[in-house]
Amino acid sequence: MPSLQHLPPELICIISDLAAPQITNDPPVWERRHQSAMAKTCRRLYDIVNPRMYNQNLNRDSPFLSCVMWSALENKTEPIMAGIRYGADLDQCQYDHAGVTPRDNSPTAFELYHPRNSYRRVTPLQVALQKGSRDAVKVLLQNGASPHVQAVEFCQCNEPLCVRPYALHTAIQDSPIEDAVELLVTLGGAVWEEKDQSVLPRLLTMGRDDLVQHILNLASADASNAALYHAVTRQDKELFSTVMLRPGINVNLRNAGEGRCFITP
Repeated sequence: MPSLQHLPPELICIISDLAAPQITNDPPVWERRHQSAMAKTCRRLYDIVNPRMYNQNLNRDSPFLSCVMWSALENKTEPIMAGIRYGADLDQCQYDHAGVTPRDNSPTAFELYHPRNSYRRVTPLQVALQKGSRDAVKVLLQNGASPHVQAVEFCQCNEPLCVRPYALHTAIQDSPIEDAVELLVTLGGAVWEEKDQSVLPRLLTMGRDDLVQHILNLASADASNAALYHAVTRQDKELFSTVMLRPGINVNLRNAGEGRCFITP
């Protein structure tokens, strides 16, 4: 009789699925601990079962329980890269409150658990910034994670107009990573702190003229609109003239909470 590791891959996958309890109150991520133990028995089983576990995690589990979100909490990079190989959406931020209940006192597994509010939305990038997971932040940005995804019920600052901030706001207000803003600007092309609210004035206040210049040199439409907002609010006529010559400029740009940056005749 052949041993488990010598069976055809199809049979190994079936046995792997049967290894998980069929009736349980645990979230699926915990049900797979038996599959994980099975995968670690030898290299062949690992090569067959591990990709299947990643696929199930990314397609069946809550985004909150994904390998990418866990990596953001724990500052791990290899699970992020594995998740990318198996089709992970790095910008997915739906928070599935139903069925996500702590079963122990783990300090990291459920730090985002919010029993009072089931509408919290946050991306792995924003979680990594808040947790100080610099390696995870860098890998996420290098692989296309967007810094311009709105968070909901996540920011802990006291600014009254802060409702749905982007990653730059988290980096400035709530990240222990010293170069968090620089990483977002240089690796992620971040230019907005919140929707239609340029980060340029804040960077000038922080004395980061180097990052201001970096944003002004970007050719993206977002960067052009941020530069336009900056030129209008600072009454910089030379910059205004330069920005207005850029393609795709939005002359109806609105600043959050203040209306349009300027009124056209």
